[in-house]
Amino acid sequence: PQKGVECWVWLQPAENVTRDPSIIPQTGKAHEERWKKGLWGSRAHRLCPATFLGEYPDGQFVSVKQQRGENTFKVKHGLVLVWYEGLLVLEALMRTDSCNDCIWFQDVQDIIKKEKAQRTISASLYLNKKLLEAAVTGPRFVTREGQIVCHRRSSLRDAEAPAENEAPPLGWYKVERFLEYLPPWEAFVHPKCGLYQDFYLVQWGAPHAKESYSDLQEGSEDHPHATWEPDECFPDDLDSLRVSAKKRWLESETQKEKLAKEKASETLARHPSNEADVSEQKRKRSASSAGLDAEKQRAKVYCKDLVYSNLEHGLIDVETSHTNAEVKIVEEKIKTGWPKEESDYPSGYGPADPPGCCFANCSCMEDWHLGSEQLTNGGRMPWQDDVQRERSVRMAWEAFKSAQMHTIRGTVTGL
Repeated sequence: PQKGVECWVWLQPAENVTRDPSIIPQTGKAHEERWKKGLWGSRAHRLCPATFLGEYPDGQFVSVKQQRGENTFKVKHGLVLVWYEGLLVLEALMRTDSCNDCIWFQDVQDIIKKEKAQRTISASLYLNKKLLEAAVTGPRFVTREGQIVCHRRSSLRDAEAPAENEAPPLGWYKVERFLEYLPPWEAFVHPKCGLYQDFYLVQWGAPHAKESYSDLQEGSEDHPHATWEPDECFPDDLDSLRVSAKKRWLESETQKEKLAKEKASETLARHPSNEADVSEQKRKRSASSAGLDAEKQRAKVYCKDLVYSNLEHGLIDVETSHTNAEVKIVEEKIKTGWPKEESDYPSGYGPADPPGCCFANCSCMEDWHLGSEQLTNGGRMPWQDDVQRERSVRMAWEAFKSAQMHTIRGTVTGL
């Protein structure tokens, strides 16, 4: 990250002390002890929003400052996440039941909710751009050449996996294939993983291919002859298997996100504020058409609707119009039903910020809204009193006006 940008740092759950979420217990006893206490994932680690201050001269450590506090940390690169990747962790945690019991998540859930209201958080997009040809691994991954890599290994090898030997070296096991892949943010919250590394569901080769591992802590009920394993357990000779598994996950995740987006659109279309019976709409249009005819002569320009050819649109001065009470009622309903808090918006949507949510007496949703002075009807937004911002906006506006590449609104119609 660049100096001054937002980021995340890994800490212990209840203390402002850094903790590496990718470390595997070094002994079987330590592993069993940790498993009994459930010290995995969000129970053993937390994400803290921070600001990136810079890198130390040695290149191994960086400095970050806690956003919601005064603590400054000197940490290794691997304990800092870019802002977007941290959002993916929080989003993955939101989809689990454990988020309700995760105390530290309650402190940052406002961040992910605000981000999701303003934009779509796409795991497939991030992985495709940042991690498809890279590995999120442990703090000491040893490459084929003997080089030690910490946490992130870029430029995965594109060579095929090595030919199978009759017998693997002592302490090594044959890998048949990688059945599934989990990105680190999903593995972190997965009950079979719990570390911040890439994880793979491994189909083991002979002589372990027929053994059942479904009852093990890292076993899979769907694939009894396979187990979930972190990235650092596999040599870089298997990079081709890594990339293939990631591509399959990417294809599946892209399709899931597409379906979720379509479902969200359908839900929004059925939302009470958007749902209307077609016949009822026709009845209302028919009932109001006679009254609105009287207003037509007051509009200076009328244009046919692009969808409904029997409808026309025109600008009427509603504020001074007293000839049709129904127009007033319709306009008042628009104002009353307009969302005025973030919770009023459908899931995944929110107001532009600035200006932010409307006040109770805002009229900005009306066609006849006149400008910023109308905002004083319900209160003032904080950015309205920002003198520097106002000056910058005015300069940009004047520069745009002088560009002479446009027609100012109203010069043709006179409105």
